[in-house]
Amino acid sequence: MRRGQIHHVLSNPVYAGRIRHKHTVYDGQHDAIIDPKRFEAIQAQLMDLSAKPRAKPHAAAHPSPLAGRLTDETGDRLTPTHASKGGRRYRYYVSRRLIVGDGDACCSKGWRLPAHRLERDLAQAVQDHLTGCCARGKLGADGAGSIDRLRSVAEGLDRQCLELIVAAKLIDGTIRIDLDRSRIAETFGLTETAIPPAAMSFTAPFSQRRRGVETRLVIGESPTERDDILIANVAKAAQWRAALCKGDELAVIATRDGITVKYLGQMLTFAFLSPKLVRMIMRGHQPPALTTNWIRRHGLPSSWAEQDRIVAQL
Repeated sequence: MRRGQIHHVLSNPVYAGRIRHKHTVYDGQHDAIIDPKRFEAIQAQLMDLSAKPRAKPHAAAHPSPLAGRLTDETGDRLTPTHASKGGRRYRYYVSRRLIVGDGDACCSKGWRLPAHRLERDLAQAVQDHLTGCCARGKLGADGAGSIDRLRSVAEGLDRQCLELIVAAKLIDGTIRIDLDRSRIAETFGLTETAIPPAAMSFTAPFSQRRRGVETRLVIGESPTERDDILIANVAKAAQWRAALCKGDELAVIATRDGITVKYLGQMLTFAFLSPKLVRMIMRGHQPPALTTNWIRRHGLPSSWAEQDRIVAQL
């Protein structure tokens, strides 16, 4: 057995007398090969090791600060991984069962979350929580420090908030976040006894948005996010349409802009989007799946009503 196979056995609940069905782990009717208590200790040790920095050249340039701290609704860890495309590196947090598999039917289901967005949104959620606690006087219960001072510290944390997270778990449309009391005390210049237990954990709602095989979590309220590439293509296509209306031929426009006639024909689709859809794109309210590449691959009908119907289903 190689290293990966041993890791698979030591992290598979089947060997501890349990069984995973869909999104839940149950006690099984079969005998455990690994003592359940020992299995739990192994999981804790594996999570601790996964949180330690690796001695790899890219570790400092591309850290995964949430490694070992994220779990899904089945108790499965979300493991840091990455992909490279066009010289760029894309980081993800992926349910471990999607990487190693354990022979169950549910292995096809799991999370694949873009790391940058998840870390940004979690940091913002923690910052909002701590800022709210400071504003309501729930941090520094022993009177140490003024509310204004504590709130000022909270508002200046930014990505440092990720260092305060002990664990985060996805459960039924919410994410539960537990914080480190000693780190918070050190950050805010308080004693640990001054921090009430209620401030150490909170839940935040999230919604899911899919783009290909990725699932993006929108934690809290959905922010407005403009797709500058899509907006630029809509504007450029409108210029090409205006040139056609003036009598310019496709070949002339293509030569002038240094593109092929075939590419020009594909991109002209963007000039005939419904006004409603154009307004959505300009405000950043379009579905995340509606990208330049999606429109080029799938196209959109000329009927504005049909366009709106298709976009509403994305």
